[in-house]
Order: sequence, then structure tokens, then C-alpha cells
Amino acid sequence: MSSKRKQRSVTLEDLFLRIKGIISLSDKDNDSKADMIEELEEVVMKAESIIDVLAVRPSAFSEIKYKHMKDKFGFDVPDDTDDLPEWNPPFALPPKKWLQDISERLRLKSIVVGPHTTVSNESQTKFFIDPFVDTLLLSLKGTVVNAAEEKISSRGSQFSGQIEYILRAFKECIIVIIEAKKNVVESNNYGQIMVQLHAIYRYNEVDNKKPLSAVYGVLSDSRNWRWWKYDGKTFMVSKRSELKRADKTSVGYIAGTLYAIIINAYIESYRVTHKGDTLFREFDLIIAARNNEEAEDAISSLINNIPMEDISKGQAWEIDYDELVKSVIGDKSSSKVTD
Repeated sequence: MSSKRKQRSVTLEDLFLRIKGIISLSDKDNDSKADMIEELEEVVMKAESIIDVLAVRPSAFSEIKYKHMKDKFGFDVPDDTDDLPEWNPPFALPPKKWLQDISERLRLKSIVVGPHTTVSNESQTKFFIDPFVDTLLLSLKGTVVNAAEEKISSRGSQFSGQIEYILRAFKECIIVIIEAKKNVVESNNYGQIMVQLHAIYRYNEVDNKKPLSAVYGVLSDSRNWRWWKYDGKTFMVSKRSELKRADKTSVGYIAGTLYAIIINAYIESYRVTHKGDTLFREFDLIIAARNNEEAEDAISSLINNIPMEDISKGQAWEIDYDELVKSVIGDKSSSKVTD
């Protein structure tokens, strides 16, 4: 550091060295580390105390209310959430087997934690989101993974924090996030998911150097689902979709909407990471499917065109029941009780 920096408070010097050490040990590339350290030094150089450094810390996602978006952070959004631009999300017909799998998982979850209409916290909400996410990601053979509860902090955004579901394509691009809530209240929850979308958009663009034209989000309390799109300038939100056990089409609609959003973002991330447009035909086939056979053929065509090196082989979990009995139970089953 410069001689001017050395004349500053020892406490600030120590703070700089500590944070620099953390950055150096991170998994960022060397160019990103150098940029972060340079930015850190600039902040510390201007600071008169640790309080000045802390004042520029990123704001936590969970702290942001919709009313803060314009007044505090300068986003160009309407005063009322009802005036946000409306988005009509795409829909893709999922194979029938997927919907059967999701329905069975939802049934089992309702036995374990009770009906989805009675959830009382965010952890319970996730029980009824998991069946949709897990089924759809399994279909993509590990090329999209859920980096659950990962902390996101971008040099291009003043916000940071953990997000419940972070769907990454090809281990690089963040394409979709899902925020689980006890209930969906526009004034409380909209600000949080909007700054999350801003942060991941900037993360792809600035930190990851894999800019996407848009990122997508889902806000759900398991019963009510709102679909979001952010293109770097405008936040768009859909009308409410409702998951209802008595409605035999609602599982399919929720699954099909999430499926189309994931596939759309996934194929664009392929263009960015692999420098090719070869999968756009497959997206058209998926969106155009009108029956189960066409839906199955479309996803098969997509998987067949993904480079083999991107497809996860998975980890085998083998069970030997007889060996379990032998090693744990042993001869106890044949032993006799004696006086």
C-alpha cells in the first residue's frame, strides 16, 4: 500500500489486510481478486474509521422492502406494486411421468408435514417446492444444479445474502432463483426478490463474465406462485398462479411454467458458455409439444444434443441389506433369553 495508507489508523490497516487475505483465499479468478482488492483499497483509503468502511457494505436481501427500491436505491420502479409491468411466462407441456412423480412426492410431503395450505414457516414451504425443482433438474442430467442457500455477493451490486434455491447451468451461470416464503406479501417480499434478481444479473455480467439477456425468479409460499423476469433494466412479474389439490391441472401448470422458464434460461446459458446456438431448435420443440409423446421426444432430443462431458454421471449409493443384517444385527436374532 502507499505511504499515505500507512499513515492511517493501524486498525484500518489491519482491517484491509484481513479482508485482503479472505479475498486471496477465495475461489475467484486472479483478475477478479485483483479488482476486488483494488476496490477495497480505494474504500479504505477514503475511510476515516471502520464505521466508514462498514457503511459501504452490501445491503442484505432480507432487509429490502419494496418501498426502498426507488427512494433509497434509485431503481426506476412504480410507486405501487400493482403497476409493475406484467409478464406472461412461457409454458411447456411436461411428460406425463414427471407430473405423476411430482404428484406422488407432494402426496408424501402432505403426510409428513401436513397439507400445503397449512404451512407455517419457510422450511415447510420448501417441502412443497422441492418436488417440482427436483423432478425438473433430474431431467437435465446434472447440467443444472440447485446451489441451495448459497450466498450471492456481486461487485456489480450493492446487495448480498443467501437465496433458498439458486439454479446454476453448466456450473457457471445463475439462471433462476426461487424464494420460499411463509406467505407472499407484496410490500414485504417483492423488494427482496427484486434485489436478488438484480444481484444475480450483475453476478453473471460482472463477476462471472457470462452476461445473460435476462434472469428469472419465482416467489412462492407453496400455494401461491409469482413468476419474475429481469433484463437488467425492467422488473416484470406475472399474475398469481395457485397450486390447488382439488384442481387436477394446477400441478401440471406450475410444473410446465417452471419447466419452460428453466429450459429457456438454460438454453441461453448454453449459448454463452459454449458459444453456440445449437439447442434453440430443441427449445422450440419443447414449447411446441402438444401431447405426452411429443413432450418426451423433445426433452430426449435436448439431452442428446448436450455435450457428454457436461452430463453428470451421478454417484451410486448401493445398499446390501443382507450385509446390514449380518454386521449390525449379527446373531442377536437367534440368541435365546436365559434366566
